[in-house]
Amino acid sequence: MRSGLLPVRTVTAVVALGALLLGPAAPVLGAEPGTSSPRPDTNGDGYPAQIVLADFAGGLVVGGVLSIATKNAAPVLLTWSLASPTVHVVHGHPGRGAVSLLLHVGLPILGVFAGVKLANCPANTGDDSDAFCGLGEALAFGVLGMVTATAVDAAVLGQMHDQSPRAVVPASAPALTVGRNGDVSVSWRGTF
Repeated sequence: MRSGLLPVRTVTAVVALGALLLGPAAPVLGAEPGTSSPRPDTNGDGYPAQIVLADFAGGLVVGGVLSIATKNAAPVLLTWSLASPTVHVVHGHPGRGAVSLLLHVGLPILGVFAGVKLANCPANTGDDSDAFCGLGEALAFGVLGMVTATAVDAAVLGQMHDQSPRAVVPASAPALTVGRNGDVSVSWRGTF
């Protein structure tokens, strides 16, 4: 009987591949030469190629190897969803990282729902003949959502120019608001 754990050799190979692909670039991504502290991108060049590379190499290749080894789609989806946001954070833009994460999670989900809706499957009749109706459309539109997320992230978020070189200190706090009619709302506010 096989357990759900990965063999040690598989995990070691995947970690080595990830370190080989992404390890040498990590200190260089957002640091001044000779330092290891991230800096905002102020020269106007942006870093779209790093976003595309992170999504492809870190997300799809490393995550794909893990997904094949575990026979589960979760590793590829998780590593791909976190690759680009990590690039933004390393460059000193945690707010862009949060937006990137929303894009990378939201657009593929929207694509899957759109694909299922456009499939125009018949109502459930109880037989298994239509069990996979809409699966192809859901996968195609999900992949389209992934490609769109990477493209928008690289073209927009990776190209955004900083207005000033000042450092923004992330902060957040709860907020309680009481309306005139007695309505009470609780929210969380923050700056990134």
